[in-house]
Amino acid sequence: MVTKDIHEYDLSITEIEQFMNWLDDREVGQGKLYYKFELNVTTGNIVSRTEYIMYDKIVSFKVDNDK
Repeated sequence: MVTKDIHEYDLSITEIEQFMNWLDDREVGQGKLYYKFELNVTTGNIVSRTEYIMYDKIVSFKVDNDK
């Protein structure tokens, strides 16, 4: 991200495909300006978290595949 923040997500293939589809839609000016990730959090009193990523703040990303 342009702020040099690095976020890491553990996503299924389906979730990766949904994210990629959102990126493709944004490239042609369609869809929301943000993407949201629903996360399970097990620290403190927080039971879930939603993180929003703004399209224009994404500089690059990578997808690692486990064995």
